[in-house]
Amino acid sequence: MMLKFGFELEGFYSPGGGLPQIPPKGYPVDGFPGLVELRNSGGGDMDVQYFDIARLLAKYPDIDITRHTWTFSPQERNELRGRTREPKSSEVIQNIYNKHPRALGSKTLASFQINISRLDKSEWWDDKGRFHYPEYGLFDYLPIIRALDIEFSDEIKASGRQPGMYCIKNFKRVEYRSLPNSVTTFNTNRPAGLLTRLCKVLKEFK
Repeated sequence: MMLKFGFELEGFYSPGGGLPQIPPKGYPVDGFPGLVELRNSGGGDMDVQYFDIARLLAKYPDIDITRHTWTFSPQERNELRGRTREPKSSEVIQNIYNKHPRALGSKTLASFQINISRLDKSEWWDDKGRFHYPEYGLFDYLPIIRALDIEFSDEIKASGRQPGMYCIKNFKRVEYRSLPNSVTTFNTNRPAGLLTRLCKVLKEFK
């Protein structure tokens, strides 16, 4: 089985290393506009995706990924509600241990999400010169989620996140959602830490 990956990294806009602020308009955000989100297109090799996120971090130097939680002021939350377009539904978030997502109250949590899919067919050109995109599918992902929970149990516990959280995207990939954004620094000079740990977990499933 050949697995492919995509990374999504959330962080707080903290200019000059100060306290988090609402990101300026134009910064990449997702469903909740209080978090900056850096992502790649997915369907790639782990090392390529790692360096892709590292390059994006260098492009946005005011993003803090060492802080994994923050509480915006009531005034800031009012402004953020005005910016929110299509908030993500908690109904699509699942847990392999059948636990409901914890209520966050006014807290905002930043995460590092790993998208994993099985490559069913590589990209190819047919004899008529037509390009065919790669095809991806789901797999038996529950053992992988359990293994990731075990490997990163210290980081999950320290950040107050829940193990076993995931989401199915487009019926083609699973998104592991239990890791905090502070799980790694995405240092291009020393990438081995995170990649080594992920390879350690995933090697038995290839």
